[in-house]
Amino acid sequence: MIYQNEVAARMLLTPNQREVVVDMGQILPIGDIEVEGGRAEVTVSLDGSSFSAPQQNETTRYARAQWREGECVEARVRVGAGYIAFPCGYWTERFIRYAGWTGADGVYSMQCGEDVLFSFGDTFVSNIDAQSHARVGEIYMPNNTMALLKKDGEMAFFVNRAADGRPVAMVAPEDPANYYWLQDGLVLDGYYYTLASVITNDESGPEGFKFRLLGVDLVKAPIQGGIPDFARVIRRKTPLCAYGMLFGSAFLVDGEYIYIYGYRDADSARELLVARVEKQNFENIETWEFFDGREFCPDMRCAVGVLQHVSCEMSVTRMGEKRYLAVFQYDTNSRYVAYALATSPWGPFGAPHKVYEATEGQLCASAYVYNAKAHPLLSYNGGLVCSYNVNATSFEDHIKNGHLYRPRFIELRDTTLGALGELFASAYEDRVQLFRELNRTARKGQSVFVGDSITQEFPVEELLGAGYLNRGIGADTSAGVLRRLEESVFAFEPRAVYLMIGTNDAPMGISAEETVENIRQIVSSIRERLPQCKVHIISILPVAVSQHPKVAQGALVNRDNGRIAEVNRQICGMGDSFVDAYHAMLDANGGLALPYTRDGLHLNGNGYRKLLEILGLRGME
Repeated sequence: MIYQNEVAARMLLTPNQREVVVDMGQILPIGDIEVEGGRAEVTVSLDGSSFSAPQQNETTRYARAQWREGECVEARVRVGAGYIAFPCGYWTERFIRYAGWTGADGVYSMQCGEDVLFSFGDTFVSNIDAQSHARVGEIYMPNNTMALLKKDGEMAFFVNRAADGRPVAMVAPEDPANYYWLQDGLVLDGYYYTLASVITNDESGPEGFKFRLLGVDLVKAPIQGGIPDFARVIRRKTPLCAYGMLFGSAFLVDGEYIYIYGYRDADSARELLVARVEKQNFENIETWEFFDGREFCPDMRCAVGVLQHVSCEMSVTRMGEKRYLAVFQYDTNSRYVAYALATSPWGPFGAPHKVYEATEGQLCASAYVYNAKAHPLLSYNGGLVCSYNVNATSFEDHIKNGHLYRPRFIELRDTTLGALGELFASAYEDRVQLFRELNRTARKGQSVFVGDSITQEFPVEELLGAGYLNRGIGADTSAGVLRRLEESVFAFEPRAVYLMIGTNDAPMGISAEETVENIRQIVSSIRERLPQCKVHIISILPVAVSQHPKVAQGALVNRDNGRIAEVNRQICGMGDSFVDAYHAMLDANGGLALPYTRDGLHLNGNGYRKLLEILGLRGME
């Protein structure tokens, strides 16, 4: 990951080396341009061929410096504020299948109880040969299907079947000559809703595009067994496909409103439209309001475009206070995933920024990429998982490559989050100072948890009540605890200390031997100063070994479960008791079990409840 203000490109120029072009390796937002030792002109390019003067925070991949004056000139391009993208192999691989559901487009995700419900458009139902990857046997293409991602990570795909066993759409219009493509969906009060595009075949279109849009229906079905029960579907025609506009391409629930996004094909580019309605009135389309550029009004015809170059399917996600991120395929069918930022759900949106160049359009002559969107329910640790669709106009190409037609996933990361490191630089001393202030009124004879961020995040008082204190500091080490025993233990003379420290030692350059010795000294010092105090050592927790996207792989660098287990083995007899949370939280692969962690290193609510269970506090004190 690269952050704002880091140097993305460095170019050295001389009278004999008058031009340098640097490929920065990925598309980045551009920040400050610096030139030292003379004069140089710096230009940037997305494709490496067409260069122009850089604009603050615009996205680009190539930087070019051209010498103007000076014996040795250095030009630097720094990273700006915005987003960068990385392939997300975990989610891409979850949609690789060899039988039954074997590819689709659409790909919307929504909260459904504790699970995530997916809806898809045209879907291949067939077998794929494991060696050649060609589609073999009978091939079907129902116009919509679904999947359910359970909270435990298991994923089930749902294909509806006719009485004779043929795969058919999950839901269809009343007119059998037409079919539905499902737009974005949401679950409200136990019902699934979508604004489904009504489509009919049109043989006058080119290969791969032999269809025509007829309208938009409001589709409602009760949730049964985690998915919509379309046997009890309610369909209603709407006026939301008129005047060259169509609504339903994205939903955003924000506060008391549901925002409904749509589009209009303008002269220069497809433009984004915004409507809204109070949650309780969602089905009553007559109460919807449409943004006219200044305010919301009841007439759909007043809607104006708030963002150019969007795709038919896209998303708008709230990313924080007054920060909304639109994700879309630039101009619908292009190789670029793009984003734009706004301070409200209706804008104003800034200029679109291309953030990722998809290469799947090169898989065959008829392949193309389209309809990117975000999936916040699949996202962890500050990233935003997005998908884009891959298709081909030639049916023969689909037969040859059964894995062509399926979603690909990427993750967007905010370059400005790196600035948070400066905020944490003084956090250690600030927290020690906080301990000093709290200790002035701390009652003696309580129990205290001492450790790093895993301890600091432990809601001790909420879960255990009065009589327990928390003296954890994020990023601390065994050496750090040894230095702060006065503030963390001695000042209030606790009756029991629960010590869990050491997970940060290896990344901080502390050897396993030093960790063991530091913990030995911590225990020895407590026993010397407070001989009546019990010291309970909690094992260092394992780290996750899964490639699940919730696991922050960068945070696990230099954290080895083999080393952790060996340190635990050596410290297990040092205290009055040893709590083996390490083995209690292992999964079958030898890592921290995903249900217990928020990022592969730290615990979540389930993890802390498990830790309490392991501790069995009443039996220890």
